[in-house]
Amino acid sequence: MGRTSPQEPASESSHDAPISSARRGDRRPRRARGPGTRHQCGCADRIRTECPPVVAHQLSKSCAAPTPGRVACRAVLSSPVTASGQVVRQDVVPAAAPMGYGPADLQAAYKLPASGGTGQTVAVVAAHDNPKAEADLAVYRAKFGLPPCTTANGCFRKVGEFGTPLLPSVDTGWAQEISLDLDMVSAACPGCNILLVEANDPGIINVGIA
Repeated sequence: MGRTSPQEPASESSHDAPISSARRGDRRPRRARGPGTRHQCGCADRIRTECPPVVAHQLSKSCAAPTPGRVACRAVLSSPVTASGQVVRQDVVPAAAPMGYGPADLQAAYKLPASGGTGQTVAVVAAHDNPKAEADLAVYRAKFGLPPCTTANGCFRKVGEFGTPLLPSVDTGWAQEISLDLDMVSAACPGCNILLVEANDPGIINVGIA
C-alpha cells in the first residue's frame, strides 16, 4: 500500500521534547516552552522554541527498492523543509489534530459497517521485526479514541515467520511500514483483533511462508 506519513516520532511516549537548552558560554539553562499552540522544532541538531516556516514537504521512501524475487515496502515519509532546505522536526502538540485522514474519514469514505469488525481477526504479513509495533499501535489508537488493542487483552498478537515467538531481525524501513499497516487496520476495523506475522526477510518464499 502506498501511503504518505508525516515525519513524527514512532512513539510519543519514547520521544520527549527537550526541556532546556543553553547558549555557548552561558551556564544558565533556558527552559523551552511547554506544549501549547506552538510546536517544539528541531532544525538539524538545534532546538528552537519557534518553528521556521515550512515551505514544502520532502518525500522519501522508507525502504530501498526491492531486488528481483523480493516484495516491496511502499511506506513514504513526508518531511517538512524550510526555504533553506533544512528538514524540520515538529513534535505533535497533544491537543492538535494529526495531519491526514483519520479513522472516521476512512470509515465514511468506504462505507464500512458500524460494527467495526468485532469478533474478526485481520492478519498483517510483513518482513523483518518492528520491536515497537505494539507501542506505536497504542499511540495511534489512543490519539483517535479507539479501544486498546494489546497483547494483554488478547487483541494484538505478534509471531515470527513460522507462527512461533522467534522473531526476525529489525529493519527500520519495514518497521515504519508495519506501524502504518497496523494503524490502517485499526482505522478501518477498530473492533478487529490483529495478528502480525513477521517474515524473516522480504523474499517471496519467506513472505509466502508467513
